[in-house]
Formats: sequence, C-alpha cells, structure tokens
Amino acid sequence: MTNQMHKIAITGRLTSFLRRRAKPRHLAEDEQATDAEIEALARRIVAYAPTDQAGLAEWWERFERRLEDAGNGRHWPSPREVSEAASQTPRSARQAPDAAVEVEVGSREWQLDVLARRIREGLPVSEMDLWGRNAVELIRSGRVDREQIERARLAYTAELVDLYGEAAAAARIAQLAAHHEACLGAASERPQTGARPDRRASAAAAARILATAAASVSATKPAA
Repeated sequence: MTNQMHKIAITGRLTSFLRRRAKPRHLAEDEQATDAEIEALARRIVAYAPTDQAGLAEWWERFERRLEDAGNGRHWPSPREVSEAASQTPRSARQAPDAAVEVEVGSREWQLDVLARRIREGLPVSEMDLWGRNAVELIRSGRVDREQIERARLAYTAELVDLYGEAAAAARIAQLAAHHEACLGAASERPQTGARPDRRASAAAAARILATAAASVSATKPAA
C-alpha cells in the first residue's frame, strides 16, 4: 500500500473501533474536533503498523486486543494508550526470540481462550466476538455457554441503547443477529445442512435482547 492508502486503511479500522465506544465529553457535539482527534490517534499507529493488507489485518487484531486490555473498553482510549499498544504489538506473530512459543501464543486456539476468559469475567469484547464466527466457535468448543454469551450480548446492547438510542441499537443488533445466523449456516451447525438463516428468528432474538437491555438502561437512569 502507498503511504496514503496505509493511513486511510488505519483510519478506517480505528474509526470502526472507536464507534463501539463512548466519545470523550469534549468531542460529543463537535464533529470537526472528533475528526481531528481520530486523525491524531491514527498518526500514532501508522509508524508501527505493517503496510501490506494481509499483515495489517493480522497485526490489527493483536493491536485491538492489547488496546482493549489497556483501557476499560467502554470509552475511547487515550493517546498514550494508543501509542503504547501500537509500539508493543509485534508486526509478526513470529517476531519474538522464541518463535515456537510466540506462534503458540498468537494461535487461533489461544485467541479463542482469551476471548472466552474475557466473556466469562464480564470484560468488554468486540461485537464481532459476540455475534459471528468467533461466537459460533466459542459455543461449539464449550469455552463459553449460551448463558454467558447472552449476558455479554445484553451488556453490549445496553451500551448501544444508552449511547445511540433504541432505534439505532435495534437496527445494529438485527444486523449482528443476521450475521450470526449466516455464520451458523456456514459452520454447518444447523440440524439441516444447507438450511437458510431464519431472519424472523434473528429479529425476534434481537428484539428480546434489546427489550431487556433498554429496561436495564432505564432502570439505572435517575428519575426526572
């Protein structure tokens, strides 16, 4: 990638990461300042991230995990946290002196174990870890049970309702539920091979999660 394309790719990934978290208060109503802050954070990442697409995709997953561990997961990370996470994330899973150990640590099995631990302990994870391929594998492997992942989904949905309102949250949860159904089909987890995702079931599941999340958010807000 060219330098400009590299920066655009990182800015896009960073924007997606930040969108799942609450903005700092001083940026809440200022889109111009928000864009400037994202650009400043992206500049801190550019120097450390691989410039090829495949390398960036692999590196970014490790970088996000490190960044999530550094913060509380609910708000934007600080510039210092971004810089430290980027500088401490190896460009390759084989960069450590003991390559065999490092490959094991960064393996798919290791990633799923870390995800499962975070979900069981109630720590924040990405929405794509709660709906989709990762969630399917976590449940199928027995690393988490359905009650644990539903509890994590509920907490995530409650944040969406609180930040963006019920309508926007409902739309996003419906998208995620449909995506999860598609991943279930792709993983051949359904009883009938080749069965199409049940969109009505997805919407119903999203509605149930959303209703409970909305009630939870309302209960925590002070009375007017």
